[in-house]
Amino acid sequence: SYPFAQPGNYEYVTAVMDNTQHRIQMLFQGEAEGKRYLSWFVFDLNQYQWTGSVKTAEVSKAIGDAYAFSQGDGSLLIFTAQESASIHSIHIPDMEEASVGESEIVSGDNILCDAYMDRSGVFHLLYKQENAIYHYVSGRASKLDIDAGADVRMVQDKDGGYAILAMQRNENAA
Repeated sequence: SYPFAQPGNYEYVTAVMDNTQHRIQMLFQGEAEGKRYLSWFVFDLNQYQWTGSVKTAEVSKAIGDAYAFSQGDGSLLIFTAQESASIHSIHIPDMEEASVGESEIVSGDNILCDAYMDRSGVFHLLYKQENAIYHYVSGRASKLDIDAGADVRMVQDKDGGYAILAMQRNENAA
């Protein structure tokens, strides 16, 4: 069960497709008695049914813009905290257990532009901070030579090379 079951006390966060185990993970957040919670359900595409019961863990931050990635038996959620606009992660090591690990990735006032998990399982963040765009990977952030007014996305080609796509909001795609 989950403590915020009353209508209007929870909101959808995101869904994650687990291609390895053929499952869909649905994540929701809510608040009850002054505490924040993250809950998840798992749908098995092989058996075409929900597995087990809903799992719920207390979390410290309200989840804003979010990206989620399937990792082995669990998931990784990258998000902007609603309270502070800092960028955080929540790791769910096992979707069948109600436990999570939380950490702050980037402090300060940020806009999360993109989160990308490469083929090796390494995650990359693109974010805006103080009128600049940064690329974060493996614990290090690098300022990019891209106009801060651009929308940015990261891609990886079939040979493993990376590219960051940037497009101004008010211009047509070329």
